[in-house]
Amino acid sequence: MLRKLAILGTSMTLFAAALMPAPSANAMSPEQPSVTKTAVTKAAKIYTQFMYDIPLKCQYKFFYSTQMDKPLVIQWPVKQPPAEQTPVEQPPVKQPPAKQPPVSQPPAKQPPVATPPSNPQQGTNDQLPASLTADEKQMVQLINQERQKAGLQPLQVDMRLVKVARAKAKDMIDRGYFSHTSPTYGSPFDMMRSFGVTDWQAAAENIAQNPSVTGAHQSFMNSPGHRNNIMNPSFNKVGVGILDGGPYGKTFVQMFIQSY
Repeated sequence: MLRKLAILGTSMTLFAAALMPAPSANAMSPEQPSVTKTAVTKAAKIYTQFMYDIPLKCQYKFFYSTQMDKPLVIQWPVKQPPAEQTPVEQPPVKQPPAKQPPVSQPPAKQPPVATPPSNPQQGTNDQLPASLTADEKQMVQLINQERQKAGLQPLQVDMRLVKVARAKAKDMIDRGYFSHTSPTYGSPFDMMRSFGVTDWQAAAENIAQNPSVTGAHQSFMNSPGHRNNIMNPSFNKVGVGILDGGPYGKTFVQMFIQSY
């Protein structure tokens, strides 16, 4: 009989050109243009799945974002006096989201642009962790065992990502939330950049709360979205942060990148 326990896990994948700066929450509105302007940006579509596995008594939330293949074009009309010309609003061109897996999207070939931290609490100047905890070492071993069984290269531990993952786990415990989006740091990708981790072309995050390392790992591997992050052949570095705390005993954060 399955032991009764609740497992929460989430995953998130984003592929973005490292040249693109992190969006600012306090960005000012653009001034009214005096002439017709055309802005070309990369549009993105967000997907969210929520599923509950009754036999395993587990719930997962899978969150990911993909860039469209073509830019979104937005046109602003020329503001003219009513007697001369009535401005015409052009709706944005809608494109269907790309259905290709993240690996198929070619990464940007330009060097990354470092984004300075927007929150003084983030402590990007603090020293990196000296080593992994016993729980973190065990989880990295489980991840690389799965990859090696599939003929994939093992992931290298990046202590910068370990620092970010631990900070995310602590933030979830201290603030009592369970989400990829932090009220303190924003998205995982904004958080990576604010901690000085900018040398990546693609990144992903898995989070879970579970009483044990093996239980959390099994829940990740049983969820397609989380498993895809662990088994992604493009990723070459990982950071794992595991802290005691949360409603299920331990809080787990896995952060993956495809580094330059």
